[in-house]
Amino acid sequence: MLFGDGDARAPPALPLRDYQVEALTAIEEAIARGVRRLIVAHATGLGKTVLFTHFAKQRGGRTLVIAHRDELLQQAAHKFHIIAPELELGIVRGEHDEHLECDVVLASVQTLARPNRRARLVNDFRQVILDEMHHAEAVTYREVLTYFRCFEPDGPILLGVTATPERGDKKSLAASFEEIVHRIPILAGIKSGYLCNLKALQVTLDCDFNAFHTRQGDFIDSETAAAMTVAQAPKKIAEALRQYAPERKTLV
Repeated sequence: MLFGDGDARAPPALPLRDYQVEALTAIEEAIARGVRRLIVAHATGLGKTVLFTHFAKQRGGRTLVIAHRDELLQQAAHKFHIIAPELELGIVRGEHDEHLECDVVLASVQTLARPNRRARLVNDFRQVILDEMHHAEAVTYREVLTYFRCFEPDGPILLGVTATPERGDKKSLAASFEEIVHRIPILAGIKSGYLCNLKALQVTLDCDFNAFHTRQGDFIDSETAAAMTVAQAPKKIAEALRQYAPERKTLV
């Protein structure tokens, strides 16, 4: 197993919070109404991975989880090990083709974009889960979702999760998804006590973000990294931390 077999000291399950129960209920009610491609939009930190893991466990059948970054696949694997250890996980990423007929397949969209790689999978998934679903209108994603019959009336349920159900390039997601069935913005998460309140301090850099290009709705990492280096971002961040938060634990 690429991501390990979990930690025996971990709790037997991650219980659902009240809003996650509401979200699962909203998903099932939408499916009962005939909605086949739906979105859950929860702010960062509200446990979208826990939510879709419980969703897959409760529905049964085979599940395909698609993500565009390795850390998202690792996070999903970890949650499945804790919440649904009885389910066999498979990995389709890079050089890995593991357990292609298992209960849950965790796959990178870059690998599934290759026709010969996705053709190895038994295409009988009951649900497809798309992490960071705001990328869905990109050509690569559309090809992959079409291959797995997500737009067919008798195809799998397509559940997209994201904190930002809008694209940076303003392209509509309506072609891929039908409805946002449950939504919790960051302010609601703070008011409910599940997210920490924020005090924002702006650190100014000599950098023009208007000059950046985008790809699939996101800034291009290499371009922004180079600009941040030129603008001395690490130095400016360190100076701000020493000035405003010298005794606080910090996540950068």
